Amino acid sequence: MSAADVDIEQIVRQVLRQLDGSSNPARPKVIDTLASAASELYLGEPVITLSHFKGQLDGIKNVSVRPTAVVTPAVRDLLKQRGIQLTRTKEAAKQTAGAVVIGSAETNYDAAGLTRMLTQQGIGTERLAQCGLVAVVDELVDAVARGGKIGVLLTRQTAAALCLANRTRGVQAVLATSVEAIRTARTTLAANLLVLDPKGKAAHELAGMIRTCATLAPHWADGLRPRLS
Repeated sequence: MSAADVDIEQIVRQVLRQLDGSSNPARPKVIDTLASAASELYLGEPVITLSHFKGQLDGIKNVSVRPTAVVTPAVRDLLKQRGIQLTRTKEAAKQTAGAVVIGSAETNYDAAGLTRMLTQQGIGTERLAQCGLVAVVDELVDAVARGGKIGVLLTRQTAAALCLANRTRGVQAVLATSVEAIRTARTTLAANLLVLDPKGKAAHELAGMIRTCATLAPHWADGLRPRLS
């Protein structure tokens, strides 16, 4: 083995040790940034009750509310039990959930109950008339890319919907499968359009996923925004 081969092997081993953290206890900056973003939940509503937290506290270390928010005693007890810090910040006021546009296509799911549940949880919603997949996607991407809103598409044709939606600049459409998946997509890809197949999912499950996207601050992983936005 030549000296050059030895040098290359040493370099490779050093890089691998750094990746698994064995030689450097400090994680790469991008991981620290994403972990921080994904562990904070912003709630911009004026009154915070237990209904705001269904399925949303896993992995959360800090809940941020607006300075004037009323937080119920039950919420304070829950956060204390789970070791989650409660902070008041002006940043939370910017995250008021009130701009979710819901469209349906190629599905028999009735979104009326879901919309009511979101409204009760303090999330303002707008429903589009149900029509063909292409037409609904066009309306949603316009609301997202130009209106700065969160889009939600309920459909069985998830693959086609994703392909259609992601052709528009400024739209980061993702397949919504769980609260955790959405939290990751929101804090690494600044996801702003959720494509959901509602079959087999309860309204509270769908509401939890939508709420996660609507209340988490968007964030990009290092290096991804120039290629994807």
